[in-house]
Formats: sequence, C-alpha cells, structure tokens
Amino acid sequence: MNFEIRFENISRYLQRKPGITLVIAAVYFVLVVLPHQWFGKLIADLFENLSRSFYQGVMLGLAVIFVIVYLYLLLRMLLKQKSVFVWMTLLSLMVFTFLAYPLIIT
Repeated sequence: MNFEIRFENISRYLQRKPGITLVIAAVYFVLVVLPHQWFGKLIADLFENLSRSFYQGVMLGLAVIFVIVYLYLLLRMLLKQKSVFVWMTLLSLMVFTFLAYPLIIT
C-alpha cells in the first residue's frame, strides 16, 4: 500500500469534512491560544533575573536553529519532489525571515 500524505489531499479532505476542520480549530484554540498567557508568564519568570538582551539572544539562537532544521527538511523535500507547495513554503520562509530581521536585531 503506497500511502503518501500530501497537502493537496489534506486540503481536499478538510474541505469535504467541515466538522473535522471545526474540531481541529477548537483543539488548536484550547492547546495554543488559551495557555498562551500562562506560558508567557512562565517564560517571564524563567528569565526574571536575566537581562532583556540575554533573553533576546536565547530566542534568536532557538529561532536560528529552528530555521536551519526547517530549511534542511524543506530542501530534502524539494530534491525528492518538485512541488510548487514546497517552493512557495521555502520562498515565504525566506521573505518572512528577511522582513523579521530588523525586529530580531533591535
């Protein structure tokens, strides 16, 4: 059985099943949006005795590691399949990184 998960297949499936899409949105809201303030307070308490520049350096380091791993995975996918979705994802990552650069540095 050759089963491959593709973005187009997932998108079509979710368009046909609006109930599942609503459940996914509700779960996302409960797991990500609601604990957002609690998690922010936890991070603030963790870096309470450290400087703001140290906090920014840690966040920048984590973001750079994430981007490097993400680019590696994207490039591997790109070499396997010549998908427009992968190219657009890579392009959007580069554009958003370029746009966020002034925010990261300040």
